[in-house]
Amino acid sequence: MELILNSGPRKRLVIGAGALLCLIYVLLAGRLFVASLFGERAELGSLQRAARLDPSNADYRNHLGRYYALVAGDPSAAIEPYRIKPEH
Repeated sequence: MELILNSGPRKRLVIGAGALLCLIYVLLAGRLFVASLFGERAELGSLQRAARLDPSNADYRNHLGRYYALVAGDPSAAIEPYRIKPEH
């Protein structure tokens, strides 16, 4: 398939679409990167942010549940992060 880009508007459209796809990718990857930074910290707020930014990563919910059970000493609160089902 050959795409003819001999006019200015067509070139701008292709460049704009490519830039938009790159921006979306960078935003999604950036969100996961920020979640990984928060997930490395053993603080309640950071673990909650990591679980909220990347709900499909079970490690963050596991760390959050372990935090409640071991650090905060609240076993009833520790159960809740394990029950949350990630949204797809």
